[in-house]
Amino acid sequence: MLVTLRQRQADPALAERLRTLRDVGAVDAGDDAFRVHVTGTDRIVPQVVALAAARLRGLAVAEPSLATPCIGLTGRTLVP
Repeated sequence: MLVTLRQRQADPALAERLRTLRDVGAVDAGDDAFRVHVTGTDRIVPQVVALAAARLRGLAVAEPSLATPCIGLTGRTLVP
C-alpha cells in the first residue's frame, strides 16, 4: 500500500520518524508531501497519522500501480 501525507508545513524529521515504524518499507519525501510504502494499512495508518497529526493537511491510501515507480523517479505522473 502507498500512504501519501500532505502537511501544512514540511517537517524534515517526519521522514525519519516514519521509517522507524514496523510496517514501513520506504519513505519518499517531497516539498509538502511524504509517500510512505507500507506492507499493511490496518495498524499502520493510525500510527502514521499520530506522527504527522500536528501538521497533517491530507491523507490518501492507495494500491501502488505501474505508474508508481515512474512517479517516484521523475516526480511526475504518466500522461497517456
